[in-house]
Amino acid sequence: MTTPATHTEKIENAFVKAIENKDRERLIELLDDHGEFMVQDLDLETPMVDKARFIDWILDCREQVEINNFYFDQCAFCKIGNPVAIINDGSFPRKIKDSSEKEKAGLMFEIENNRIHGISFCYTFLETINKYYFEVEGDRKIYKYMCDNHCSREEAIDHVFPLF
Repeated sequence: MTTPATHTEKIENAFVKAIENKDRERLIELLDDHGEFMVQDLDLETPMVDKARFIDWILDCREQVEINNFYFDQCAFCKIGNPVAIINDGSFPRKIKDSSEKEKAGLMFEIENNRIHGISFCYTFLETINKYYFEVEGDRKIYKYMCDNHCSREEAIDHVFPLF
């Protein structure tokens, strides 16, 4: 017999706790048998897979990384309002391919009949700021230059990103 999330616990919270605890059986209970779930393969592409492959992938990712924090937001782009879990400040489980991508990725849930019917990566959140990775790296370089050289932000920008 499968046990859905309780009325006091949201299904997305139960899902993240199952990942955190490496609880395969709980993941099996929470995910719909006919759902589609996004993963990241070895080439850093993001195909949709079935429930069994998703569970294997997410637990393999979890074996490699400790869960330090998680919080929830909502999708603000493709499925407006759907719940999104942002784990380890958006660095788990998806890896960034290059600097043109957003810094954070969340797991966006599609829920039907108290089961997770779909999971995909989400990058646009209702409340969480999510800069492009090159913006984050640029801000770090500017800040470092400002600290090292005791100068203004404008001076640092001119030095870090000189116009040709």
